[in-house]
Amino acid sequence: MTRSSVGDERRARGSERARLLDADDVEIASGREGGDGGDDGTTRAFRGRVAIVGALGALALVSLGVSAASASGGVSSATSALGDAYRAPWEREAWLGGNGNATASALGAHARGKLHVPIYIMGDGKKGSEDATKITKAYLWLSGLLSSQLSMSGKEIGSIVNFQQATFPSRWPATQDVAKDATSHIPHDKLAKIPFIQGVVGKDAEDCGRPCNSQLAHHTGCLLTHMRVWKRFLASKEPTFVMWESDGATLTGVHPLDYNELEAQLPEGADLVWLKPDEAPTGQLLKRFKSAATGLWSGLQENERFNNERDVYLYKFDKRCNWAGTPSYMMTRKGVQTIMKFIEEAEMADMIDAWLSKHCISHCDDPKVCMNLNCYFATVQKVQKEKQGGYVPSWYDEQDDERVQEVDARIVKAMNDASKYNVLGCRHGNYNGFVPTSFRGAWGITDENSVADCYHTPQDGTYDFCDPKLHLPIGKSRAESTLGGGEKDGGVRETIMGWYERGFKMRMALLNRPVN
Repeated sequence: MTRSSVGDERRARGSERARLLDADDVEIASGREGGDGGDDGTTRAFRGRVAIVGALGALALVSLGVSAASASGGVSSATSALGDAYRAPWEREAWLGGNGNATASALGAHARGKLHVPIYIMGDGKKGSEDATKITKAYLWLSGLLSSQLSMSGKEIGSIVNFQQATFPSRWPATQDVAKDATSHIPHDKLAKIPFIQGVVGKDAEDCGRPCNSQLAHHTGCLLTHMRVWKRFLASKEPTFVMWESDGATLTGVHPLDYNELEAQLPEGADLVWLKPDEAPTGQLLKRFKSAATGLWSGLQENERFNNERDVYLYKFDKRCNWAGTPSYMMTRKGVQTIMKFIEEAEMADMIDAWLSKHCISHCDDPKVCMNLNCYFATVQKVQKEKQGGYVPSWYDEQDDERVQEVDARIVKAMNDASKYNVLGCRHGNYNGFVPTSFRGAWGITDENSVADCYHTPQDGTYDFCDPKLHLPIGKSRAESTLGGGEKDGGVRETIMGWYERGFKMRMALLNRPVN
């Protein structure tokens, strides 16, 4: 492409944005938002610890990042353990599953520095466990990439890749030290009141009670293990980190070699970025940037479908119902502080995935009801244009050599309005809609513009979300709504908030706790 043709294309894009900004269905104020910011262009010092926790067959299971204060038991520095025999697998081209051109191709996108975003891998490090197998596989794949592609030494890898032993309430007092460390900042009398984590005050599984021996045990342990990682992260000086559960390496839509750039591209004030692959729209597209990992997904069979992807897409996550799973995510220091403060001051916690995703959608002015998280979704597997809501730029389905393509900040701000987001989405062909729900007085929130959650099945015909006159959020009482196929199928419907509240009451009953 010639220099003049590039200039013509950019001018055409500028004219397209100008036309959109004048459109009646967007109605954007003339003032521009502040920049997305957040990239100081510096590479921070590597931190962390690395420890050997067991062996799996002929391979050492490397448990990374257990600090001296983590009290996970039996840990030691693994610097001495990272010898030639351990490094050998990732130095072999066959192990990486790549080819001689992969490195050159990926580096051609944009220069890469050494990975500085810490990665925490959580799970059961017990020798022979299913988690141990997954963690070993994930660590060897990740270490191979960092060694061969970024020329990182074993010591450097060990300083940013960390392992966190999970806590298992059914095994307490074994692994209970993890839970106690996770909650040590919460006063004992307050901790005993907080759902899901109050069992930590007991001396063992029997003393803990139903949270440790019922269907809630898994969710209790999962939340507490995440909390332990959050506390470890806060003790560092890093601005962001990435969490992988034991299966996170095969359930991340962004390659580790792109984590540095993703951190740099986050909008100011970001709290959480979901990385789990997903095909449903989550909110307005913000930008895309060139991936440094094209051709480098090989080595884990589940990820090879992403091998030819060239770009990482970043969307807002404020218009997505029914999210489940926390296999991988990026979180900022601000996000961790917000969540930890809410748990202690609101005396509230719940199943981590549904709970956090709900707080990505809900917003209100009561800090003991809403966290008001600023959430995003990043992936190399873009949402199909036909399914996407809001504004979709002309470059969305086009390949180009631009390192970063961004949607105008004024357009992004306008798409905070769910009605405008829906109206534009309905023009794309296969958009299923987003219908936010109001609190309608629940928890004392009476502001009709506050969002509690979202309607479970917007495509069932109950609401015409394509109608710009539909007032959102809807204020229909949960008692009047039902879940399922609706009248057309003889089923019932309810808002997701009604479903969440009903499930919450059931969990509180299992915990023998009153519902305020």
